[in-house]
Amino acid sequence: MRIDRVRVLVVPLLFRLPWFRRFDGYSAWETILLHEPPERAGDDLVCHELCHVWQMQHRPLRMPLSYLRVGYERSPYELEARRAVVLTAAADADLDEPPGRDAGEHVVARLPRPDEEDERGAADER
Repeated sequence: MRIDRVRVLVVPLLFRLPWFRRFDGYSAWETILLHEPPERAGDDLVCHELCHVWQMQHRPLRMPLSYLRVGYERSPYELEARRAVVLTAAADADLDEPPGRDAGEHVVARLPRPDEEDERGAADER
């Protein structure tokens, strides 16, 4: 991931606008917009938005257009960003660090871990 141009801006007034009210953070290519400062917004939200930055670096048109095609909840890019949060939170837990106050707060759905998918996939094949 190229982060030399990534900017994190705290713009609480933006999140008063109707389109942005439902978000705590928003990514626009190499810019991450947050409602609160990163230390209050939490690592999970920053991780989620950084994942979107990475996605847009690799698929600058396909990624944002996916939301029009399949919607917010079913976008594979949104699901991938949520999974990144779950996986990094699990990595923090493996390090015996207590989760931050934001651990999983903005993750809409718990996604299965890869080993859970393998178990389900094996059961489906039988």
